[in-house]
Amino acid sequence: MRERVRYLHYSLQTAKVYVYWAKAFVLWKARSGGGFRYPREMGQAEVEDFLSMLATEKRVAPTTHRQALNALLLLYRQVLNMGLPITPHGTSCTSSRSRKGKDRSAPA
Repeated sequence: MRERVRYLHYSLQTAKVYVYWAKAFVLWKARSGGGFRYPREMGQAEVEDFLSMLATEKRVAPTTHRQALNALLLLYRQVLNMGLPITPHGTSCTSSRSRKGKDRSAPA
């Protein structure tokens, strides 16, 4: 993952933090009773559970939460070449309405 982040011209600090969140995600799943599983074997449900845990149990700041989300999105989309139907704003891509209630399918 570190190599891919650097290939995409992210800073060294960002690469370190993204690797940290990827490791934290895998270790969290192993500790939560699911045993060790590779990220390729996990999907949207596990990512959403991890992000929910960060928000509710760990009470991380919104920027920290967003950083963890972006790290996992990069892991799945850029490193594993797997799509997750989650946007960087934390909403599902399958929803038909935006946050402000406007229909996304309507032309602007």
